[in-house]
Amino acid sequence: MATPTWTERIRRYVVETFNNVVYTTGGVGLQSKTLAVVEEAAVLEVVHAGTVLAGYVVATGINAAAAGTVPNGVTVRVQALNGAELAGGATINVKLLLGGP
Repeated sequence: MATPTWTERIRRYVVETFNNVVYTTGGVGLQSKTLAVVEEAAVLEVVHAGTVLAGYVVATGINAAAAGTVPNGVTVRVQALNGAELAGGATINVKLLLGGP
């Protein structure tokens, strides 16, 4: 087993909550309040009007082509109960697990 690099040793993971976010069709962009660069991200919970919905990460800041030029950015897409994407303009609360240096 190889010795972990310094970057691997100091990797941090944080849970961040974003409340009253207005959803945009195609995914909503969020920025970490703690990490300068987001390399990994997972959706822990998405709530809309008291209902828990499925959400998934489309891109993180380390993937510049997909997330733009925001290194601490995360793009999240949300699925409504009918299986389609949540309508734009809906207000959601999102809880994310974020990892980065």
